[in-house]
Amino acid sequence: MFLPDPSKEMSEKGNIFYVMNRVISRICEEAAALQAIQTVSVVGGTELYDFPDGFIAERAILPGSTTQLIKLRMDEVVEIKRAGSSLVNATDDPMYYYKWGSQIGFINPSGGAPGSSSTVTLYGWRIPLSDNTEDASETVDPIVDSTWDYCIELGALAMMGGDNVKYEMEFERRKSHQIGKNDVSYRVPVSTDYE
Repeated sequence: MFLPDPSKEMSEKGNIFYVMNRVISRICEEAAALQAIQTVSVVGGTELYDFPDGFIAERAILPGSTTQLIKLRMDEVVEIKRAGSSLVNATDDPMYYYKWGSQIGFINPSGGAPGSSSTVTLYGWRIPLSDNTEDASETVDPIVDSTWDYCIELGALAMMGGDNVKYEMEFERRKSHQIGKNDVSYRVPVSTDYE
């Protein structure tokens, strides 16, 4: 009688979940399939903050108070910092934000870090968390909408030597639908500063 090797079975299942999770990460990153609402606690005197885990692009950033929050390009940040406090009084209204690498920066009108603490809410898209708690497994379903199931299946099969063309066609079809549903015409990847 043939008894299957349980360690081999587990490693094969592990490989399947590994490729599924790679496909899910691609879906989240390229098709904006996983929405997120995350907060950043802005502390007085601190300018730069890391984006929350998995954050890839924002749709909107809203202050937790009545302080106006204005997005700046890097050339505008440089202009404000060069001018310094000679232009305005050092207040936090309005507060400006900019992206620098994988961080978000907040400055006041005089180019310094905000003087008081506040909370900022980020609405946008993310990929699965880096701690692997959202990875698909025998007990955890994929974190993207179930409409992506067929694409995940095709992607996993393609990565294990299957039909890559069929997967790419399905991915592009679903991606087009997802981006249209999200009404997203332009996304800023975390690796790119505002231009």
